[in-house]
Amino acid sequence: MIKLHNISKYYQGKTTVIEALRKINLEFKIGEFVAITGESGSGKSTLLNVIAGIDSYEEGELYINGEETSHFDDDDWEDYRKENIAFIFQNYNLIDSYTVLKNVEVALVMQGINKSERKAKAIEILKRVGLDDHLSHRASKLSGGKKQRLAIARALAKDTDIIVADEPTGNLDSKSGMQVLSLLKEIAKDKLVIVVTHNFDQIKGYITRKVRLLDGEVVEDKVIKEPDTTLKINKKSKKENEYYQALTIARYNIFSQPRKSIFIFILSFMIVLVVALLIPVSRAEDIYTPTRPNEARKLNIYPERMIVSRQDKLPMTDDDFNLLENDLRIAKLIKEDFAINDAIGATLKGIKYAGYFTFNLDIKEDALIGRLPENDNEVLIQFSFTDEEMKYLEKNVLDKTIDFSFWGSKFQRSTHSLKVVGINQINQDRGGFYTTDSTFEKILEFYYEDILNRIPVRITDKYGFTRRVYNYIFEVDETLTSYEVKINQTDAFIFEDDNLELFYKSQKLEIVDVSDEIDFNSILISPKIKTEIHNIDIKQVTVNLKDVETRKELEKDLLELGYYTYMPYFEIESSNNNYYEFYNTLYKTVESLKIILIIFIVYIVAYLIYRLIMQTKYKDYIILRLIGIKKSLINKIIHFELLFSIIISYIIFVISFSILRISNLFKEYDTYIKNLTFSNYLLIFVINILLGLLLANRFIKKRAKNTLYSSLRLE
Repeated sequence: MIKLHNISKYYQGKTTVIEALRKINLEFKIGEFVAITGESGSGKSTLLNVIAGIDSYEEGELYINGEETSHFDDDDWEDYRKENIAFIFQNYNLIDSYTVLKNVEVALVMQGINKSERKAKAIEILKRVGLDDHLSHRASKLSGGKKQRLAIARALAKDTDIIVADEPTGNLDSKSGMQVLSLLKEIAKDKLVIVVTHNFDQIKGYITRKVRLLDGEVVEDKVIKEPDTTLKINKKSKKENEYYQALTIARYNIFSQPRKSIFIFILSFMIVLVVALLIPVSRAEDIYTPTRPNEARKLNIYPERMIVSRQDKLPMTDDDFNLLENDLRIAKLIKEDFAINDAIGATLKGIKYAGYFTFNLDIKEDALIGRLPENDNEVLIQFSFTDEEMKYLEKNVLDKTIDFSFWGSKFQRSTHSLKVVGINQINQDRGGFYTTDSTFEKILEFYYEDILNRIPVRITDKYGFTRRVYNYIFEVDETLTSYEVKINQTDAFIFEDDNLELFYKSQKLEIVDVSDEIDFNSILISPKIKTEIHNIDIKQVTVNLKDVETRKELEKDLLELGYYTYMPYFEIESSNNNYYEFYNTLYKTVESLKIILIIFIVYIVAYLIYRLIMQTKYKDYIILRLIGIKKSLINKIIHFELLFSIIISYIIFVISFSILRISNLFKEYDTYIKNLTFSNYLLIFVINILLGLLLANRFIKKRAKNTLYSSLRLE
């Protein structure tokens, strides 16, 4: 079965080469119980390691069932150890955290035996070695003799044709040693058992053959009792599923070492949480708009807009308005030019939105949900919404009435309730606000009135100093004439030390009454004052072009007629487009790099902690390899252990955030939690799984350099 022909083994020392085995020629067969003896350092354990495929040889040839092994690679030796060899060690090499039953079952997992059969067979084997009353005991709690019997039970469970034992009675008392040797003798009836021992007298009554080494050479090979060598090699056909085996053993490891598993779980949960908090959530307020030049920030920029003013800097007249309205190249005249420069804001069911009036929609296929406004108080909004935001808005905002606020640069805002009938997705960082002409005019009317009511009043005190006071509301009192006004008594009290001389522009207002019946911050004015207030000088207007291609021609014509023109989109936006695009790209790149850097730091810290925990489990993985589990399967076990922890952590994270979403316990994070979408959760899951694989792979790669023999020596 096993034949060694001129086998030599060398070890490289610091300055010399040590010859551990020299020209070994031996042959072993099924049914033999062989004792390899010799003084310490004679090469006994080295010979056993070569036979077992744990250590290599430099010269000669090792035959297994007639097959040469000099061409074997790591995979071939792993197959050999798995299919042919079972080990029994002086230090037992049990997995201390496993129970007695699990230590035997793990050897049966490799054979593809299902759970119920596996347990029944393990119990049967443990009865055979007298440990059936210790099934649930941890291996670490057993006595030396029982540990060695458990090691034999595991070897029996592996059901191989060869059992090798290195000083199996070295740590036992004489009684326990005899029990172990009796078991080995019984096993040797249908197997090849090779035992290394320094105490031949103890074992000579059990063996069939003695091999003695001296300085790496065979000096004695003596048959003590003729064995039955007619037994045939037991060829087993095993159905195996590596993923099932890895999952089973990973489960053993997780539940047999709860403290270490809890530490890994806490680490995994922290990784999941950090990644979750770094993932950008689809929210309009998270969209970054760089600071623009002052002139750009003050203007509503769209391609069709042309701002027109007189070259002589005088107010626009009806003649000017008629000229512009009658030009066929102009689609719309907007006298309230100041109004369309002001932002319009709303909170769309949790998503903050800000935009400007727009008059020409850029609607692409599949970019619009809903429809265009057709009736009064209907509005369409457009922005660079993400696909996730579009889905959210379609569900929660479309066909809903929303309060839109209109801000002036100096004035308070006015609010209008409008029904959102359309949402348009565009590739711009400016929001758009589109409505019907009648609604637009109505909004401007309110807006215009709101601004007029906030024209400052100048107050002159008794020392001759003046100050402007804003936010007075002007209301008409038909009983008043000329420049007569009435004010609230509280206002009069506030300014009691002043002369209470009120001025509108350069015109002094005559206070004819002070009363509690007048609202606070209100001034009752005569119809004459109202008329003068509403005659605001308009020094510039906006015109919307029907076709922007005519802009050059129109600009030239208006210049000749005494007007200045200015097109913000082409004068400002185009000149800065490259800058803005570069700035936005740079910003997004920096933000992405920050996220990647933080995740990388998390990965490094997590790996260092993970490695410390896994170092304590490394011996268990070596033992699993010794009992025949391949390196590839060990790698899968390590992967499954960490991935299991990450998946459980992720499930707890999802459940926790779902509870927070319903309960509103952390309102400051409410927007973030409620805006997490399925794609966000999926991305968090994928990133954490990838991080888990990287952590496991890094640990595996770090240990891949060690051979099984060197790993044993390190341990």
